[in-house]
Amino acid sequence: MALGAYTQVEFMGEQQRKTQGELEMREKQVQELQRARNEMYEKLMEAENSKGRHDEARLHKELAQLQVSGGLSGGGAACA
Repeated sequence: MALGAYTQVEFMGEQQRKTQGELEMREKQVQELQRARNEMYEKLMEAENSKGRHDEARLHKELAQLQVSGGLSGGGAACA
């Protein structure tokens, strides 16, 4: 009977090691996905900031052109 109990203990230990290995593998996968998600978010924010700076520069240029061409008198301060 002792042999059967020992085999069951071995089996349970092996199953625990397999489960632990799978858990560690999945944790690594989750960490990699989180890292990739964070990188993509940072790139998105950089792109949004760059687009915002580009749009702002374009608007300043258009405003300057309007002021030069007389499209806005008084620099737009007439809005009250």
